[in-house]
Amino acid sequence: MSSYAVFIRGIAKLLAMNDTLWLGADASIKRDGDKWTDGSSFSYLRPSAGRAEAVVSCTLEERMSAQILFASLPPGVPEGGKCLFLLTGSGDWKRDTCDKKRGYVCKKRGKTHQLPPHDGYKKKLVCQDDWKSLECPDERVIRIRSAFHGRERGDVCPSGGGSRGGCRVEGALRHFRGLCDNYQICPIYPIYFTDTDSCPGVSKYLRVVYSCEKKVCLDSLGIADGRIPDSSFSASSSAINAEPHKARLGGSGCWRPSEMFGSWIQVNLGQNFKVTGIETQSCTYRLPSSSVFAMQFSIDGMTWYDHPKQPSVGTYILTRPVFAQYVRLLPMFLGLRFDVLGCTSDDTPRNILCSSTAADLGLDGSMTVRCPLGCAQADCAVYGTRIYDQDSNICAAAIHSGIIEIGGDVTLLKTLPQKAYNGSTCNGITSKVYVNKLAPSPSYTFADTEPRCLGPDWEEFADFCYKRFDDTKTWYGARHSCWGLDANLVSIRSEAERDWLHDLVKLAPGNTTWTGLNDLVNRGRFVWSDRQKVTFTNWAPGKPTGLMENCVATLSQSGKWKKMSCMELNGYVCKMPTARYTRDIKGANGSCE
Repeated sequence: MSSYAVFIRGIAKLLAMNDTLWLGADASIKRDGDKWTDGSSFSYLRPSAGRAEAVVSCTLEERMSAQILFASLPPGVPEGGKCLFLLTGSGDWKRDTCDKKRGYVCKKRGKTHQLPPHDGYKKKLVCQDDWKSLECPDERVIRIRSAFHGRERGDVCPSGGGSRGGCRVEGALRHFRGLCDNYQICPIYPIYFTDTDSCPGVSKYLRVVYSCEKKVCLDSLGIADGRIPDSSFSASSSAINAEPHKARLGGSGCWRPSEMFGSWIQVNLGQNFKVTGIETQSCTYRLPSSSVFAMQFSIDGMTWYDHPKQPSVGTYILTRPVFAQYVRLLPMFLGLRFDVLGCTSDDTPRNILCSSTAADLGLDGSMTVRCPLGCAQADCAVYGTRIYDQDSNICAAAIHSGIIEIGGDVTLLKTLPQKAYNGSTCNGITSKVYVNKLAPSPSYTFADTEPRCLGPDWEEFADFCYKRFDDTKTWYGARHSCWGLDANLVSIRSEAERDWLHDLVKLAPGNTTWTGLNDLVNRGRFVWSDRQKVTFTNWAPGKPTGLMENCVATLSQSGKWKKMSCMELNGYVCKMPTARYTRDIKGANGSCE
C-alpha cells in the first residue's frame, strides 16, 4: 500500500469517519497515463484481486474549498456504478453509483516560500558565423548545463542545400563554462576554440543549455555598501580630492593617482575571505587608452603575490578563487572605482605549507588541502608532469598542473607507483626528471577543480552524465551493463531532462530505448531503478497490450514512454552523477615545454 493511502486511512480513523471515502476518479481509471478529475496525472496503480489502490484526489471544486466533510453510510455496498471509493480498512477500491453519500477528503497544493534553485533551463542555438547572448535577470548568474559544438543533424542550421556529415568538437562544455559561468550576460559564438579542426568542411552549430542561478560566493565584501571603513583603503599616491576611499563602486567619488605609472590602490578586507571576482569602473572624463589592470593579493599586507592575468575594466570572475585579506589593484589608466566579490572562507580543508609533500601528509586515497599564496615564488621541488612523486611540494605541483594559479584548494588523488617521472616547465614552474631504478615510487595526481563526467563519450547535463548504447539488450541486461560502469539506467525527472534526453536518443537506430522505470516489485507502482523519486511522467497514448509489461522505454521519435515486456531487446542509456576524476591532461590550463 502506498504511504499516501496509509495517510488517508489515518485521517479517517483519527476523525472517526466511516469506512469509505470517495475518490476523485471514475471507473475508467485503469492505468498510468489516465487523469484524475482535477487533471493531474495518474501515476500509481496496483491491481489486486480485481481491485486497485491509488492516491486519493478530489474534484477541482472540492479541492478549492479545502474542507473535510463526513456522511454516514448504510451497511452493504453494491458493486457496479461509474464512481470509485476507497475502503479505508483495506485500502481497496470499489465501484458504486455516483449519487450515493460517502465521506470524502479534499486536497490542495500547499504553498512554499522556498525559492527554486534556478528559474528553469534555457536553450540557445547559434549557427555558424552568427552569435547570440546568454542573459539572466538581476541577482542571477549563468550556469552552463550542456554545450554541443559540431553537427548531429542535417536539418539544423542548414548550409546551402543542407549540411552533410556529423562531428563533435571536443571541449565545448569546458570552454563555455569558463567563458560564461557566474556572469549575468555572456555573448557566445560558434567559433573554433581548439588547436585543430576535428570537423573540416562541416558547417557547425552551437547548442547551449543553461540556467540562471542565485549568486554563490559572489557577494560584495563590503566596499560598495560601506561596511569597510575609509581607513581600510590606502594608495601609493592620490590626486587632490581623489583620496583612496573614494574608489567605492557605486559612489560618486573617484580615486585618481597623482602619478600615472606604477600607482596602486589597496583595501584591507578585515579578515581572510574567499575572493572570487573584482568589479571595476573607470571614472575619468575620457576613455582610457588602456583599460586593463594588474592585481595582487596578500594575507598580511606585507608580502604580495601577483595574479597571473590582467583583466579589463568591468566584472572579472577569477578562474580559481584566492584566499586573501588584502587586495591591491594597479590600473594602467587614471581614475578607478572598484568592489571585491567573494564570501567567508570555508575552513574545512586542511591548511598546508608551500613545503608540504604527499609523503608528509601520509596520503592514502584522496585528500583536499588548501595551499597558501606565493608557492610559485618559493623554492620548491617538483618531480613529474601531471603525475608527481610523493616527495614533490604539493602546492607547486598544483600550479604546475594548472589546478591553482597562486593559491587555493586542491584535491589530491593517490595513483599507481611510477618508475620514472618526466620533467617539464608549466605555468612558470619547472619540474624535474626522476627515475627510481630499484622500485616504483609512490605518486599522486590532482582531481579536476569541478566535478565532471568520466570521459568525452559521456554527455553532461545538469550535474549528471549520460551515455547512449545502441547494442540491444533486455531490460535486465541493460541494467547490469550500467551497473558495470558504476551507473544506472537513466531516470527522467523533469520536462527539461526529457527534452535534453530526447535529443540524445532520437538518432538511435532502434525505435525504443530502455529507461530505468519499472513496476517489477509492486505492479502498478512505478519506480526508477536509481531510486530517484518519480516526479514526472510522459506516457504515450494507448493501452497496454500484455500483462507482463513491467519495464518502460522511451520512444525515439516522440520521447513518450511506453510499457514493454522486460525481455524485449532495446538500446539503453546509462546515467551517473558527475564526480571528481583525475585531471584531464588535454584540458589542463597552461602550456608545458
